[in-house]
Order: sequence, then C-alpha cells, then structure tokens
Amino acid sequence: MKKFLNLAIVAVALSAAAGTAGAVGGPPSFWGPPGFRPPRPVAAPEIDPASAMAGLTLLAGGLAVLRGRRGRKSGD
Repeated sequence: MKKFLNLAIVAVALSAAAGTAGAVGGPPSFWGPPGFRPPRPVAAPEIDPASAMAGLTLLAGGLAVLRGRRGRKSGD
C-alpha cells in the first residue's frame, strides 16, 4: 500500500509539473524555421460539476471493486 501511495504522489507531482510547464510562455524560439508561428490554442469545453462528480464516483466505485476482489482468497 505504501508503494502505491508513493507512486500516486509521484504521478500527481509530474502531472502538476507538466501542467505548469505548458502554461509559462510559449515554445522556445529554436522550435521551427524563422517566422514559424505555432497554432493558436483552442478553447477546451468546461466540465460541469455534475459530470465531474459522476466521473469521480465511477472511479471510486471501480477502485472499491478491484480492492475488494484482491482481498478474497480463491478457495471462497
């Protein structure tokens, strides 16, 4: 369980670092030929709170099922 927790912490830290790296300025000037302009970002649709809670509920339920199966013995 401790190994899983450590892995989860590392995954969250890496995703946070990747998210902030993309938010700071644009790409370096050495990407592409002179005069190259990267495409403009496209607005992403927002997720309403009801859909977010539904997704989190499904995730938590799936994890509960997987965790419950792992604890059983094959003889039962």
